[in-house]
Formats: sequence, C-alpha cells, structure tokens
Amino acid sequence: GYYYTWYSTYTGNNSTTNTDPCSKLITIIYGSGWRTPSKKEMETLTRCTNKSLVGTVGTYGMWFMNSSTGLFLRYAGGRGDGSGTVVGPSNILTGGLYWSSEEFASRGCSLYFGRDFAQIEWFDIGNGFSVRCVK
Repeated sequence: GYYYTWYSTYTGNNSTTNTDPCSKLITIIYGSGWRTPSKKEMETLTRCTNKSLVGTVGTYGMWFMNSSTGLFLRYAGGRGDGSGTVVGPSNILTGGLYWSSEEFASRGCSLYFGRDFAQIEWFDIGNGFSVRCVK
C-alpha cells in the first residue's frame, strides 16, 4: 500500500539518486532480480487486445489480456500535487497510476488507465503512484 515518489528510499532520505523501489523487496522472501517495469513494457499493456474492467467499489481493477496470458492491476489511484503530500489518494475508484522506470526532465513515465482507456502519461516525479515490480 505505499505510493512511490521518485528519489524516495522509504526512509525519509530525499537524495537526488533514484532508488528503484523494487530493489527494496526482501530477497529471502521474494527472491532477487525484481525491478520497476520500463516504459516499453508499460506501452505493451496499452496495446493489449482485451482489456476488461472487473470488481466492485473499492476493489476495481483492469485485466490486460493477450490470448490466454494476462495481468491484473488494481485501481490504485495516486497522490498528486507535484509534491507527493496530498492527504488522500485520487482516482482510487476510477483509475490506476503505475510508475515505469523512465524519467526525463523531472517527469516520470507512467501507465494511466481507467474504464475506457489505457495510455502512457508523463507526470511530475513528486506525485506518488503505485509500482508493480517485474522480474
């Protein structure tokens, strides 16, 4: 349940060296080799041939499917005012915001999806979004 802001190390250290949040997974439990997905991997999800909204209020999410292989991502919303300090999450019932590993000019690339869309967007790196680790 954390929202990740760029350059955060989950310890209050806001250095200018980005720390991949997936590298913080406990190796003894989850194994090694986890990372944040690339922009290209996120773009692949937007091109899925079968996207389906599922769930009930509070547990909505989207299946991204190609043939018989799929990935489910919850509508996780995000914290966004450019500083990551907004008290409540936004879009938690209507959309998902997931960071990729790519940053350019203080903007991070993310997968942004809702009921009728899935697209790549660039947001200020101070926003807090979810991360879905891949191996």
